[in-house]
Amino acid sequence: MLRLFIANLIVWMFFFNAMVTASSAQTVSPSVVKPSYVEEKYIKLANAGNARAQFYLGLMHETGTASNHSIANAIEWYKKSAAQSFSPALYKLGLLYQSGTLGAPDMVAAAQFYRAAADQGFAAAQYNLGYLYETGQGMSRSAKLAASWYQKAADQGVANAMRALGVLYYRGLGVEKDSVLAWVWIVRAVENGDGRAAKLAAEIGDTLSQADRLRAEALLD
Repeated sequence: MLRLFIANLIVWMFFFNAMVTASSAQTVSPSVVKPSYVEEKYIKLANAGNARAQFYLGLMHETGTASNHSIANAIEWYKKSAAQSFSPALYKLGLLYQSGTLGAPDMVAAAQFYRAAADQGFAAAQYNLGYLYETGQGMSRSAKLAASWYQKAADQGVANAMRALGVLYYRGLGVEKDSVLAWVWIVRAVENGDGRAAKLAAEIGDTLSQADRLRAEALLD
C-alpha cells in the first residue's frame, strides 16, 4: 500500500510540475521577449555607428522580425543609416515618403532621398527618380532628365527602366524619336523579366522595316 501511495504521489507531482510550467509559459508577456542572436549582433554594431547594421535593424522592425518591433523604430534606424549616406537606407526613406507611411505622401522629400541614393549609383533609386521627373511629382516635369535617369538604371539591368526608356524613344520624349532603340530597350526589358513589355515589343516590332529590324537585332547581339 505504501509503495502504491508513493508511486501515485510521484505521478501527481510530475503532472503538477508540468501544469505549472505550461501555465507559466502561457503568461509570459510579449514585452519581455528577448532579441534574437542576430538582432543582438545588429544592435551592438548599430549602436557603434555601423550604417549597414542600422539599415538591417530598420528592415527587421519594418518587416516585424525584430523583438518589440514598430514602424517608428524602423524609421529611426533608417534615418540613422541614411545620415551616413548609406544608399539602401536613403532609397528606403524615399519609398516611405512616397507611399505616405510617414504621414501624407511627400514627393519632394521622396525625390530628395531618391536623388541622394541615385547619385551613389543605386539603380532602383535611379529608376524611381526618373519616374518622378517623367510624371512631375516632387519636381518640375522633365522628360530629358527622366530619360537620363532611366538610362542609368537600365544600364544596371533594371527591367522597368528599360521599358520606360524604350517608351520615351518610341514617343520621342526627352530623346530623339528612334523606333529601333525603342524596340531594343523594350525587348531587353522582356528578356529581364518585364512581362508587361512583351505586347509593346511585338507592336513596335511590327512597325519596323526589314533594314531597321536587322539593325535592331544587331544591337541586341
